[in-house]
Amino acid sequence: MIIKCSKCGNAMPADAAFCDQCGASLAKDPLQVAPPTASQRCPRCGASTVDGQVYCEQCGTMLNAHPSSYEPLPTPSTELRCSHCHNPISKSDSFCIYCGQPQSTVTAKPVAQPHPSPPNGRLIMQGDSAVILLPAKNEIIIGREDPLVDYFPDIDLTPFGGGEQGVSRRHARILQTPDGYIIEDLGSKNHTFVNEERLNDGQRQPLKSGDKVRFGRVAGTFRNG
Repeated sequence: MIIKCSKCGNAMPADAAFCDQCGASLAKDPLQVAPPTASQRCPRCGASTVDGQVYCEQCGTMLNAHPSSYEPLPTPSTELRCSHCHNPISKSDSFCIYCGQPQSTVTAKPVAQPHPSPPNGRLIMQGDSAVILLPAKNEIIIGREDPLVDYFPDIDLTPFGGGEQGVSRRHARILQTPDGYIIEDLGSKNHTFVNEERLNDGQRQPLKSGDKVRFGRVAGTFRNG
């Protein structure tokens, strides 16, 4: 006989004491349905089926096909059993149908691990070897602050002599891309240099770890990570 769980409506064998989908006890007010005939067992794997079902929910076999067309199921090397009562269970069971024990160890799916964020690049300033960590942003503006107009770039070179060494308020920017860092001059008056090669206004140059960068006359070394 097939019974239905009164809580979620899942069809279960008559000897089941607990629903394998929601864990509810089937002894409390089960909903009886018509008793199955011999054809209500999958001829391939033996799983219970219900009237009108075309394919077996366990192995996918067409239930009305000629028996000669069924391929035998491979014999499993190990049988899954409930961790509490040790009765046989299916891999898809969320709860044991005999004792109601949750089977999280059987149905748990692996959780995707987040990809670690790449280490931030940094500028090691020439002279005092101060280290400026690049913010974790797609666009990093480098320049000189001007509190009178409420302008504050992401990296302020004022403490490194930016005002006297020709750093513009919006001097350059560094772009963080999936392929690495790129530097671009923003039309600065005293230009941006990479390994002493001057960048034209708007020119973008990939940065490699160890590149020498200079904003006006304020210089440093780029390190990646």
